[in-house]
Amino acid sequence: SHSHQLALSSPQDEVLHGRYNTIITTTNHLPSNSNDNNRWIGSFDPSLTRRSNSTSSQAISLHPINNNSSPPPIEAIHAIEATYRWATNFVRGLNLCPWAGASIDNPGAICYWVLLIDDDRQEEQVDVLDKMEEIIREAGVQLTLATTATTNSDDDHRIAIDPSVAISFIMLVPKTAAAAAAGKETTNFYLPSFENFHEFFIDLEDRLLDECDDYWDSIDNDDDDETGEHFQSNSTLGCDITVAAFHPEWQFNGGSEDGESDDNDDNSNIIVHPIDYEKRTPYPTISIVMSSVIDSLMKEREGDNNNNDDSDSSSSAPVTERIADLNEKTLCAIGVERLKEIFDKDVLECPGRDSHLS
Repeated sequence: SHSHQLALSSPQDEVLHGRYNTIITTTNHLPSNSNDNNRWIGSFDPSLTRRSNSTSSQAISLHPINNNSSPPPIEAIHAIEATYRWATNFVRGLNLCPWAGASIDNPGAICYWVLLIDDDRQEEQVDVLDKMEEIIREAGVQLTLATTATTNSDDDHRIAIDPSVAISFIMLVPKTAAAAAAGKETTNFYLPSFENFHEFFIDLEDRLLDECDDYWDSIDNDDDDETGEHFQSNSTLGCDITVAAFHPEWQFNGGSEDGESDDNDDNSNIIVHPIDYEKRTPYPTISIVMSSVIDSLMKEREGDNNNNDDSDSSSSAPVTERIADLNEKTLCAIGVERLKEIFDKDVLECPGRDSHLS
């Protein structure tokens, strides 16, 4: 569409049209540079995912943009596979999200974006997170367009994605394998701590909400706008999408008492609570879903309650709160020690995955 403000190359249009669900970008990637060769796009087919002790994967078919002949970094492939295992074995396996199964079972519903921190660049954390916000916004535009019906005859062949199952994951991944092969130190790639990542997320969420408020203010002040295309502009992205944050070291209570000690040597003094695993992922991750879907779920719940005079206080709580309460009960019943075993075995055991987040 001509109305959104992000410049997208022809291969990226393929992503917007739903033909590809995997985008890998390095921190060297410059969206404004048409000759940039630091991006790959392709498709991830979970049915071809090999066992965790495999030395290679046939599940991801990728090709570079602008005739870049270099192969996609193996760290990105491992990150995508690990995130898929997290969604399938952990989130779906423990029933932490009632809609996870529908997204997993619908081909193309999950879009994976990997931002690789290049080993030959010594960015400060803020630079990496600024770059991540760029990718998040691009992913948001992609999700909005991919789930929006089109009447453009040029787009008749586009595969529309059901908004109720569509979700995008943006992962921040250190490019460690190349550095290790070159004999470089691999323990410091400016991967943000949980505290820094959480602060980044809160600021991002606030900016998106402010943009949405500004948009509605502009509508109130300008009733003459009849273009009908405002929904695709960057200024309304905060109205269109809802973001959530995840991190390998997520802590809801800041490591407060009444938890259990983590076995990780680097964090031996951190107290982990079972509920922390609700938001723990293999890599720092932002998820994006369509806000309209969340709004519909909330309205559906309100309608159910209005038609049910016998509904109790728990059934009238917002959907997200009810899910959170159920997840806390589920995770507490399992316990930290067993959760760590499940997470390590069913999510983290990936060939070539370094121990920087284990």
